[in-house]
Amino acid sequence: MVENEQLRQELRRCEVELQELRAQPVVPCEGCEHSQESSQLRDKLSQLQLEVAENKGMLSELNLEVQQKTDRLAEVELRLKDCLAEKAQEEERLSRRLRDSHETIASLRAQSPPVKYVIKTVEVESSKTKQALSESQTRNQHLQEQVAMQRQVLKEMEQQLQNSHQLTVQLRAQIAMYEAELERAHGQ
Repeated sequence: MVENEQLRQELRRCEVELQELRAQPVVPCEGCEHSQESSQLRDKLSQLQLEVAENKGMLSELNLEVQQKTDRLAEVELRLKDCLAEKAQEEERLSRRLRDSHETIASLRAQSPPVKYVIKTVEVESSKTKQALSESQTRNQHLQEQVAMQRQVLKEMEQQLQNSHQLTVQLRAQIAMYEAELERAHGQ
C-alpha cells in the first residue's frame, strides 16, 4: 500500500511536470527535421499517458479485489474456528456423559441383586448416550467436511490473492517502464 501511494505521488509529480511542459509555448521551426520527431514523441507521450491512466485504474481495481478477498478470508477463518470450537465442546460433553454412565453402571453392578432394575435403567440411558455419541460423531464428520470445504475455499482465495499480487507486480513494472519512456521523452 505504501509503495502504491509512492507510485501515485510520483505519477502526480510527472503529470504536473508534463502540464508545465505543455504550458510552455512550442515554436516549431520550419524545415526543422526535429519538428516531425517532436510531433511523434508528443503522440507517443499521449499514448503512454493513456496507458498509465488505464493501468492506474486496473491497479485500484486489483487493490479493491485484494481487500475484498482478504476480508472474505478472515470471515471464513473465523467461521472455521467457531465450528472447531463447537465440535470440541460437543465431543467433550458427550464423552463426559458416556464416562458418567459407565461409572454408574460399574458401581450399580457392584451392589446387591435388587439393584438390577436400576442397572437396566442405566444401561438404557447408556444406549441413549451411545446413540447421542453416534449422532455427535456423524455431526463431527459433517463439520469436518465443512472444514475441508472451507480449507479448499481458503486455498482458492490464496491462489487468487497470489495471482492479484503477480498482476500488481506486472503493472508496477509497466508503470516504471512507461515512466522511463516518459523521462526519455522529456529529455528529448
